[in-house]
Amino acid sequence: MQAKRIKSVLLPPLNRNGPLPADLKLTIYKLLIRPILTYASASWITTPLTNRLKLQRVHNSAIRLITGKCINPSTNHYYPTQLLHEETELATLWQHIMKAAGAFHNRCRENTNETIENIWMADEQNIPGIQATRFQELLLREKKTITRDTHTRPHKHTHTHTHIYR
Repeated sequence: MQAKRIKSVLLPPLNRNGPLPADLKLTIYKLLIRPILTYASASWITTPLTNRLKLQRVHNSAIRLITGKCINPSTNHYYPTQLLHEETELATLWQHIMKAAGAFHNRCRENTNETIENIWMADEQNIPGIQATRFQELLLREKKTITRDTHTRPHKHTHTHTHIYR
């Protein structure tokens, strides 16, 4: 996978003992590695969960590398990825992809091309014989899932922490 190769090339400067500050490491990740992981993501929104998890693992390992938080010395367990995402203020990769797909969806909807406008009008008016695209259905379902998960799921940890990575 190309993102893994890029990450391995950038390993020395991104390493927790590397010479760069954490916020710069995070910016490098956002500019060089995450775009590779999310390339053409609007077109593969229907990918199975197993493929999503493979991408998320690369994303999580990069965050662990940047923050230097792999194993908690007091418990000898990995730091929860949810905590790492909160500390770095990064969304999960799939949430980032869904946000980008939603923006793409909105740009298509606001397009002034007559053919594209007719597709949206037909969909909104529920004209018989014309159904919503699979992309639109998945986008709506994922938006509901993400909204429900982020607003109703209680936080599992109770300690406070500072957001040092931006």
